[in-house]
Amino acid sequence: MDNAVHFTATANSIAFVQRAVPAGTAAVTCRVRPETDQGATWGPGLALVWPDGRGLRVNLRAGGQFGVYGYQHEILGGVRFPGETYLLAIELDAQRIRLQASLDGHVWQVLADVPRSAFPGPPSLLRLGKMGVGRHDTDFHIPGPLGNCAISDLQVFAVPRGDAAP
Repeated sequence: MDNAVHFTATANSIAFVQRAVPAGTAAVTCRVRPETDQGATWGPGLALVWPDGRGLRVNLRAGGQFGVYGYQHEILGGVRFPGETYLLAIELDAQRIRLQASLDGHVWQVLADVPRSAFPGPPSLLRLGKMGVGRHDTDFHIPGPLGNCAISDLQVFAVPRGDAAP
């Protein structure tokens, strides 16, 4: 993970980087290595944020699950082996937004399938790291133990020219 962004933070604290989302983005992926991070809701992950501040996030949770946040309620699930590095993805098309995880990049688990109408228009920000609930930018009142995690291999996929952007 030579190209990784490394985070050192308490389990229930935010620590993320963000950048603008390029026009026409159809999917984003990254590789998340949990290392010693003990965050659950605040575990390391990937998020897209819309201009109104709402966001969708997928992350690795300590204890062997994934989390999806930002749509109706917290979604916990998937099959995750603690300590393993995972690929996370958010895919957008005209009808759906899919939040997914993969151990090997070949077999993907769909963790949530959200109607596109719940998040109309293009997202404005991409975030990588440890994020909280709601708008994903608040620490929990109990910090938890200090830990490390790393995120690498960010890829942004665009809608081919001539196709309608989501």
